[in-house]
Amino acid sequence: MNIANIFGTKARATMIGGIALSVMIAGCATTDQQTAGFPKVSNTVLQACAGGALVGLLATAVTNNDADLGDYALGAAGGALAGCAVGAILDDRRKNYASAADYYDAEITRTRDLNTQVAQVNSKLTQVISENQTQLASLRSEQASATYDRDAAKALRSKARAELNWAKQQLKNANAELEAQQLVLAEVEQEAAGSQQTVQLRQQVNSLQQTVSNLETQVASLSEVSDAVGQFAA
Repeated sequence: MNIANIFGTKARATMIGGIALSVMIAGCATTDQQTAGFPKVSNTVLQACAGGALVGLLATAVTNNDADLGDYALGAAGGALAGCAVGAILDDRRKNYASAADYYDAEITRTRDLNTQVAQVNSKLTQVISENQTQLASLRSEQASATYDRDAAKALRSKARAELNWAKQQLKNANAELEAQQLVLAEVEQEAAGSQQTVQLRQQVNSLQQTVSNLETQVASLSEVSDAVGQFAA
């Protein structure tokens, strides 16, 4: 059975497929060739948003034979809201464990891993910012001595923009994951106050909050450098 038979017409199937693809693309970070090897922060929360949108879209198609584009958009939006509900995401995670203690241990490990990921991104950003600042200084020197290479400036601008897009996506992922882990901590503090798990998770979440704050600062610095580079390639 093909999708055209399920939803009525090939035109409708094409529209649904197009919207579904757009939803999935919107929920995933695009990878530029210039940043393909860069470290990444997990985006399980944002992936759940995209998955919820897709479910809402398909549910509209199945239940409403007369649905138009607006109906599909509403279905996708409603699904996204449900999928983005952090509490629901955590409930799904919890189902994978036999006990609350096992779940909390897994979340401690998850938060520790997130700390490592964000720290790696921050380290890479420090390197990227330093390299771009050096290249920017070179451009300024060339401009002053009339040896300015506009093609090189344009290449640097393209690189800087790709790096900034990558950095912003990592910050978006990190903030979403931090929100989820803060909710887990609130639950652990209520259900297992004073336990070793509470102490460990609090340490990891506090550390994650600091590393994410550092990431925000790094992204702001990279944005400033990117803007400065852009002026030379205008």
